[in-house]
Amino acid sequence: MRRYTRDPFDALFTQFTWPLSLVRERACSTIAELVADPASRTCALTHLLSWLKEQDLESIEANGLLILLRAQSLNSSVPLPEVSTLSNHLSRPSVLSWLLIEELYPGKGYPLEDSLHHSGEPSPSFVVSPLFHQQRENLLPPIYSYMAETIEGRGHFPFVRQWAYEWDQMAGHLEVAPSTKAFDYWLTKTSDGEHYVASDPIMSEVYRSAYLRALARMADLGGLTRTDLSFLTALACPVDLDLWQLRPSARPPWWPQGKTTTSEFDSSIGIIWDQMADLWTQQQNTEWTLAEASGFIRRDTSVYEMEILGVFQKCLGPEEPKLTDVVDWYHNKNAVSLHCPNPLRCRGTAETQPLGRLAHESGDWTMIPAAQSAHIAGNPPRWQSWRISRHVWLPTPGIVTSDAVTFGLDNDRIIARFGDIEAGRWFDWTDGLSDRIAEPLPPPSGQALQMPRRLIANFAKETNSTFCWICRLTVYYRKQTYEEYSEYTDCRAFGASHVIKPRD
Repeated sequence: MRRYTRDPFDALFTQFTWPLSLVRERACSTIAELVADPASRTCALTHLLSWLKEQDLESIEANGLLILLRAQSLNSSVPLPEVSTLSNHLSRPSVLSWLLIEELYPGKGYPLEDSLHHSGEPSPSFVVSPLFHQQRENLLPPIYSYMAETIEGRGHFPFVRQWAYEWDQMAGHLEVAPSTKAFDYWLTKTSDGEHYVASDPIMSEVYRSAYLRALARMADLGGLTRTDLSFLTALACPVDLDLWQLRPSARPPWWPQGKTTTSEFDSSIGIIWDQMADLWTQQQNTEWTLAEASGFIRRDTSVYEMEILGVFQKCLGPEEPKLTDVVDWYHNKNAVSLHCPNPLRCRGTAETQPLGRLAHESGDWTMIPAAQSAHIAGNPPRWQSWRISRHVWLPTPGIVTSDAVTFGLDNDRIIARFGDIEAGRWFDWTDGLSDRIAEPLPPPSGQALQMPRRLIANFAKETNSTFCWICRLTVYYRKQTYEEYSEYTDCRAFGASHVIKPRD
């Protein structure tokens, strides 16, 4: 009997276009490892070039170039195809493929004009389908619609209409009937309340490719600078190229774990807070201390999430703040403005602000955050969705010097520096990550920013303040799997001073 064996490369490339982003990322990384390995490189590159030639969606074809970028990060000496060879194998060149080729072949001068493919101006009789508006925010992250409407609001180019026209033309060319079936299957909740995380069915890629073609039309008409085009195009890249090299670690042994108990969940809450008190005590004797952290603790009958927010605090009177308000301030009004020259990479500078603008008063406490959320405005890391939820955190600019904070990938961490001083180390971890999650649960992951204790101590001394933690424990619980989760929160402070100090 004859045995038929499927080519393993075909299987990998099939996974590479699977709707689940976690599957795509793993397939991409696996193929990249084969490209980086001299023993399998020739065969892997042959399959990749052949696969690129067969694609009929811009966004998916551009993702194929990420294989080469990933291989390059694994082995900097890996030989790449000639840029002319690669471009000749692109069946659907786009502004995203142009941006990624610029990364692969810096200084080669790959012409943007070769990537400005679009369907031209819509005819006056073209009518935008109501389904286009109905589904675009369901099948793509909201940032696409936000940017499209921002461009439209400037009044220089009918971007949304062009996007809808490209979507209509592509759906017709691919014979993909616009419908809600993909949304119903991949994006709605199951009976136990779970849904897939970061899934991209074929219609999502039609929307994304049409977005790229609308950008190409606008650039072709001279309506975008290269800087703006690069930024808007980067939104369609599914991963940050620097964060991609930062492998999430295992859960740190010092992170609270809770314990399985047979009693009510209140007992688990007490155990977790005891562990937090021990962690605070342990941190007093470490060279690097936690300035901010958040993470999943454990899943049992309930799910637990802990947040640690470092602040420099002064007590100016007897009234204590409402800690829930302090947590809300820290999360909602405590982001740092970033300048990232390359929108595909998490590296650049963070804007320094006068400390008076950062100060927050609640009750008779005044506080300055030790850390600020760095909302990377370039491409949402779709293939690493837990990083969308948790963000990167940086030391607050200005708490050491007036110099700008620089940050970037270094030794498996995002390192922040004030001048030549290493001021912060950010890293994250995963803990049983899955492709499905139930709302409103956080992803089973965590992240932390550590700062040198001497820098924290120096700033506290200079400002006559006390470094402390404001912590929030959130408990998600339900009695039956078919019920919605309820939430319970508890906030506590560790290390805060109650000694009343004179106002400055």
